[in-house]
Amino acid sequence: MFDLLTPMVPLPVTLCNEVVTLEPIEPRHATDLQAALDDRVFEYMPMRSSVKTPSEVRRYVDFQQRRTETIAFAVIDNSSGAAIGSTSFMNIRAEHRGLEIGSTWITKSARGTRVNPAMKHLMLSHA
Repeated sequence: MFDLLTPMVPLPVTLCNEVVTLEPIEPRHATDLQAALDDRVFEYMPMRSSVKTPSEVRRYVDFQQRRTETIAFAVIDNSSGAAIGSTSFMNIRAEHRGLEIGSTWITKSARGTRVNPAMKHLMLSHA
């Protein structure tokens, strides 16, 4: 039975469809994420100038893993098996059974393709 009074606490899970797999972000994704970056990927995000080098990508992954109000995912392109970006459940408010989907970035070649709709569909279906 669904209880509206019980706080919702989302857990890190792996979500998959025919286009992408969303895995909880881990250090093993850092090399692929580094390769997925370009100069404009963080242009409209607060950390826009702080994630460029391999060590900065590792720090980004470590930071995302430590955040308690966020569940960050590596976006895996199923056709290549490579991590091509990241997206998050963020501002998780368990007491209100609410969260936001955001902090999304993907490699330039995947922008404007079916990757973003596929990952958002997974997240909305799960949330």
